[in-house]
Amino acid sequence: MFKKIPAVKTAVITIAVFVAVSSFFIIDLTVVNSYADTTVKTAVVKKGPLRIRRGPGTDYKICGLLAKGNAIGITDISGSWYKIIYSSKTGYVSKKYIVLKGTEAITYSSQRKGCIIKKTSLKKSASKKSVSYKSCSTGAILILKGEYIQKNKTRWYKTAYRGKAAYVLKSTVKQVRYTAYSKVKKGTTKERLNIRKGPSTSFVKVGTTEKGNCIDIYGKLKWGKTYWYRIKYRSSYCYIASEYVKINSETTANKVCSSDFEKYMKTEGFPESYKSYLRKLHKAHPKWVFKAQKTGITWSTMLNAENKLGNNLVEPTESAAWKTFRKGAYDFTRNRYVRFDGRWNQASKAVIAYYLDPRNGLNESNIYEFMEHRFSSTSQNKNTIKSIVSSVNGCFMNNKKYITSLYKAGKKSKVNPNVITAMVVLEQGWKGGSGLISGNYSGYKGIYNHFNIGAYTTVKMSATQRGLWWAKGAGKGATTYSRPWNTITKSLYGGAIFYRSNYISKKQNTYYLKKFNAMNGSYSLPKHEYSTAVFAAVSEGKIAKRAYNRNNNYAIKFYVPVYTGMPAKACSKPGTAGNNDYYLKSLSVSGKKISPKFNRYIRGYKLTVGAGVSAVKINAKAHGSGAKISGTGTVALKTGINTKYVTVKATSGAKLKYKLLIIRS
Repeated sequence: MFKKIPAVKTAVITIAVFVAVSSFFIIDLTVVNSYADTTVKTAVVKKGPLRIRRGPGTDYKICGLLAKGNAIGITDISGSWYKIIYSSKTGYVSKKYIVLKGTEAITYSSQRKGCIIKKTSLKKSASKKSVSYKSCSTGAILILKGEYIQKNKTRWYKTAYRGKAAYVLKSTVKQVRYTAYSKVKKGTTKERLNIRKGPSTSFVKVGTTEKGNCIDIYGKLKWGKTYWYRIKYRSSYCYIASEYVKINSETTANKVCSSDFEKYMKTEGFPESYKSYLRKLHKAHPKWVFKAQKTGITWSTMLNAENKLGNNLVEPTESAAWKTFRKGAYDFTRNRYVRFDGRWNQASKAVIAYYLDPRNGLNESNIYEFMEHRFSSTSQNKNTIKSIVSSVNGCFMNNKKYITSLYKAGKKSKVNPNVITAMVVLEQGWKGGSGLISGNYSGYKGIYNHFNIGAYTTVKMSATQRGLWWAKGAGKGATTYSRPWNTITKSLYGGAIFYRSNYISKKQNTYYLKKFNAMNGSYSLPKHEYSTAVFAAVSEGKIAKRAYNRNNNYAIKFYVPVYTGMPAKACSKPGTAGNNDYYLKSLSVSGKKISPKFNRYIRGYKLTVGAGVSAVKINAKAHGSGAKISGTGTVALKTGINTKYVTVKATSGAKLKYKLLIIRS
């Protein structure tokens, strides 16, 4: 905590104008409330004759005298002097010879600015017992317009909140000279600097910035004899000493910042093929942090593991071009796709490669599949949760109770509450009509299971019954994961603990790693993966992305996997035309016997002919309608080994080669 800073001695009665521009108590001085106070304060001269001067100081000329008991009107305050009206003229008198009457506010003739030095709040009236409009964070800048004093001598600044009069204790505000920049300036740090909550070494340190870092500067403030720059750190306004920062010219600012990011990417170990995507994202979101996760796994190993049957699926309604006809995935006897997980179909290898390639996630649409799932106050709060639940009309969680419970569950479990919210949406839908969360299911009233943990059908139980049975304690009174889940908050918190224990703590701290378990070595592939839907990481990330629809300037951290031996370019997204049936229905050589016997899944064959055979005729028929075959017909043979290929091109464009090894003796 910072040391207590003495209150400014230049004011008796206070007014401030406040404007809230975000979910944080951060004042944008380019936007000012329309509220203004024009009250003239009544006062009486307590000792006379009192000299009236032309300015606020004894070095100004005397322009009149006031007798004891004279009534005056105070229109402004300047340090220890009041600006008054007398005989239709204006002048200044010392405060110490004036007695104020009543409790009205005195309005400044021109705007002044103040810095919050101690956490406080805006009040509806000048009373500590009054209703609070808004909490005020340390370091916030206010526009001050006057002063106010209660009968009990408690001093206030008068301000405005959304067009209404509001008040803040004077002891929590210090008048300062502050200049807000109409256009954000770019600066480069000359050395490693402390970032503070307020513009003084008396304020608590909230972080550091390294030498050579490029920073955005929003304004300049003078505190005593020292100037401080106002910057943003973890989504809040903070301060750094200006003498250790070089302001870059507009022509060089972007170059300097770009150079810093190039060094950063190199230090992190991002491959060249990643950098073009990262540069674009960094330019649009300079506060985003990208971390390279070196998997230690080759690309081919990873892709082949994820291509195992039943591990990556697509909806049955998906285009046939995204499905495979490989063995076990398509039933050629019945001419239909094999169903997995009840109704899903096996994804083609090209589709798996597309979603597996991290470079295809480095864009505005898909980047959130790499978002950190651990709790961090820098990018997660009740407002980000509200941004999700309010994005769809009728969302069952769009109320204060649910939002508070979601945030508390995240903070207590140390799990990103935006992720918790998105997971509940994924499991329960936006409307939330499941008996698992109603709290009124017969036999399990007052029990909740928002994550659908343990909810699957058995011989004796429906999925809903078993999920609630598990949430209650699984019939044994189990208390792990904070069971029984007999409140909404306990269900959310317990589900978050379950997720943290079973995924985040096991190096699966992003949607991508939850889907593709790449950080636990090749032996783990493709095991312990949350979903079989090939697009799961991207689709879940898009729900979480809604948290930042209203404000995408948070310092979000993204963990991006890196494989060895990756293709030079990102794997392209397959088209949706046609299908992938590139198998042969038959393959033969006229008058000859091939070995082994033809099987559509066997791609290599062999036959031997006599020396007198100079040519053979290769025959083939495709299984798929519209598939094209090349390499058939009469082919000449040379003495020795002849390698011939029959290529099948499916209607999707996918190709498969069959090999014929013909030996002419």
